[in-house]
Amino acid sequence: SKCTKAQEFVIAGFTAPKNSRNGFGSLILGAYRGGELVYVGRVGTGFTQKSIEDLVLKMKSLQQQESPFPSGPRLRTATWLKPTLVAQVNFTEWTSEGSLRHPSFQGLRGDKPAKEVRFETAPKAKTN
Repeated sequence: SKCTKAQEFVIAGFTAPKNSRNGFGSLILGAYRGGELVYVGRVGTGFTQKSIEDLVLKMKSLQQQESPFPSGPRLRTATWLKPTLVAQVNFTEWTSEGSLRHPSFQGLRGDKPAKEVRFETAPKAKTN
């Protein structure tokens, strides 16, 4: 059995849908560190058709041209959002690059403002 971790993350954007999925492909996630939104990866599993439809409606009015991340990532197919929605995500661990491994969407968190989403467990820093 796998041990999983859970944390909330800010939804900073989404990628285009592929294959048979409608709405979006994956959500682009971040968390605040020192007042700056930091990219932590994408989540593309754990959605129901209803949760996809609900997210698409909520995200439509939040679209913006620029990335909410001061630095990285450079995703060509991203649609960026005002960072106001908060997602609860399960994952197995942090990668050595500081990204989520095996993330799975669990739902939206309406009880926590996005600006309060911080790293609960710091990812390992890259070493040169």
